[in-house]
Amino acid sequence: MSNQILFLGPRLEKKGTLGGVVILFEEIILHSKKANINHLVIDTNLANYSNKFFGTISVLINLIFKSYKANHISLHGTAKDFLYFGPFVVLISKILQKKLSLRKFAGSFYEVYLSSNFFIKKIIEFVLRNSNFNFFETKYLVLKFEKFNKNTFWWPNSRPKSNLQVSKSFEKRFVFISQIKKTKGIVEFIEASVHLDKPYVFDVYGPILCDEVESKFNQNANINYRGVLDHSEVLTTLLKYDVLILPTYHEGEGYPGIILEAFSIGMPVISTNWNSIPEIVIDRVNGLLVPVKDVLSLKNAILSIDQNSFEKLRQNAINSFKLFDSESVYNDFYYKTNSSQHA
Repeated sequence: MSNQILFLGPRLEKKGTLGGVVILFEEIILHSKKANINHLVIDTNLANYSNKFFGTISVLINLIFKSYKANHISLHGTAKDFLYFGPFVVLISKILQKKLSLRKFAGSFYEVYLSSNFFIKKIIEFVLRNSNFNFFETKYLVLKFEKFNKNTFWWPNSRPKSNLQVSKSFEKRFVFISQIKKTKGIVEFIEASVHLDKPYVFDVYGPILCDEVESKFNQNANINYRGVLDHSEVLTTLLKYDVLILPTYHEGEGYPGIILEAFSIGMPVISTNWNSIPEIVIDRVNGLLVPVKDVLSLKNAILSIDQNSFEKLRQNAINSFKLFDSESVYNDFYYKTNSSQHA
């Protein structure tokens, strides 16, 4: 048996669609290559197969054959992946006596668990109890699920360390980068900008997923829609601005990757008291938090930032990123899964 790890997770779609979970899984594959870690990969993104049935069968067949070559199987996925593939991964790991780790993306898994029927709950419990290591994106989920497995750990969303930094000069330039839909708080951002004239700059990037929002850009001269960014363009685009705004109330929100990318270059963030965002955005330390759907509070948060407060927030944003540096996060994963103290 060779000393290598078998990763199962969603690869980049052939049609080019890029989501947060795909970015995270691609990054650990890239890290494994750079670190010369022996690994195999199975793509669980069913959009990359001719149909979902064939894709599922292909994943399971590959799981059986590739598991023989690895000593560690590692499933990375959403709630659906845990339900579809989790039981099979557990059974294969038990039959072949392989080490198994599970990594859950996003932050709404406990709500999924609570709202599930008895049968689905038992599947989730079976998968979690029979893994050697379970990793969750938020501390909240670690707290909720560690009762099923003592080896339950925090694996936060992460990004590579950057040598870039935003300017120390505050010039009232604010940016929104995300999917453009109501639950990401775009309507509140647009409405807050109506009350703030020049020299404030408000720019928006991302795919428009809501027709109603598109018309609002044309009606409001204070805000500019700048189109869709390739992932490779995100950091250089952020550098043109001072503060990221993400007033989200998206149901599945965990640690939004765009917030961590902002922190990686020392950019403060205005976001919401929603889900586990307060675990990463500390109010008046590395950013500002406002209630969801509260346009007045969002406007006041924007107005409250001046040169002095910006410099403090900027420096704390840089310091905050240390917890989300991909290199240290991945090293922690390998340490925990290879350490005898967690066996």
